[in-house]
Amino acid sequence: MLFIANEDPIIQAGVKQVTKQDNYPILLNKISKEVIIGFDPQKYEKLATDYFAVASASAGSVFGGEQQPVAQTPVQTETPQPA
Repeated sequence: MLFIANEDPIIQAGVKQVTKQDNYPILLNKISKEVIIGFDPQKYEKLATDYFAVASASAGSVFGGEQQPVAQTPVQTETPQPA
């Protein structure tokens, strides 16, 4: 979820309540409850990696359900008999 605090007193008050600061940017991670203050590429990358790990683990199949194995027809090979 993304909130832009540009001149929004409610969001600014919430940011100050959570971080005890008026610094921007901040990123609130809903999953881990982590607050990242300032731009930190390594922390953002970790957050994205963690998010997609959780999201992909809970996502269903793109085919509408669990994938089922398809029965394979046995392949019969006959060895020619010497004449």
